[in-house]
Amino acid sequence: MTNAQPVQNFQVQGGNFWIGGNGSPKTGFITIDKTVTGKPGTPPMREVGAQIEIAFTPDRGAVHREIQTVSLVQVVLDTVRLATLAGGAVVPRQHNIGYGTFAVPNGQPHQDWTIDQDVFDKAGAVRNRDPRYAQNRLTDKDKISTEDPKKGVQQTDVSYPGSGGGRPSHGFSVGRGTDGGFKGSALLRDQPTVKYDPAVDTAAGGMSFEIAALADPTARQPAQWLGSVTWGFTLAPAGPVLVPIAVVAGGPSPAFLAAAAQWNATPAGGAPMLPLP
Repeated sequence: MTNAQPVQNFQVQGGNFWIGGNGSPKTGFITIDKTVTGKPGTPPMREVGAQIEIAFTPDRGAVHREIQTVSLVQVVLDTVRLATLAGGAVVPRQHNIGYGTFAVPNGQPHQDWTIDQDVFDKAGAVRNRDPRYAQNRLTDKDKISTEDPKKGVQQTDVSYPGSGGGRPSHGFSVGRGTDGGFKGSALLRDQPTVKYDPAVDTAAGGMSFEIAALADPTARQPAQWLGSVTWGFTLAPAGPVLVPIAVVAGGPSPAFLAAAAQWNATPAGGAPMLPLP
């Protein structure tokens, strides 16, 4: 079963978010519900969730001329839970190493919201300190990944050849050209899913996200938020249901800012993370 939200534009104070990749709802914002077969002798698994492909095009007039790049930052609240069909204990979903390291602690407002970014490798070593989605930087001197100017302006569908090859999670920032305008868009592709054995378990809950556009700082201009949108999915017995994309009035939201503050306050590997405003 696959459902899609219609292709749309979402205007915020600093530009426009838009979904649908190259204009097709088939890749823009869709549900995922499929059977996955593994090695011989293992049971078939059900994989459910959603996929989003979204772009942000900065409004040239709303972004200070000193700003050279605009990036996307995503936060997430994961409430997916598994329970046995026999009515056993509810089991929280297991995350990758470090997924919850930067989550807002229990008992605080907006608990469990966290920056959606990989920090650690499989051995637990820090491989990235950048909160920008799909970036991989250890210091602020490392280059921010943007569109390749040799390939021209790439399509918003980041599974398009040359922009990532259809990886489940991918994206990049957007930079200014020599004419003073931004070349293309900042892009984000995400495919959050949960996999379980439907003969043994049931899945409930869902995942909530917020994506904010960040005008990156320069030597003479501080970073600034340009607006944000929310999206997500919930799980039902019949399959996942999309939570429609919506603009956050005056965004980012308090939950987003709480996750950003927790990121800033949480060192990893004995050193601080690259900060958010």
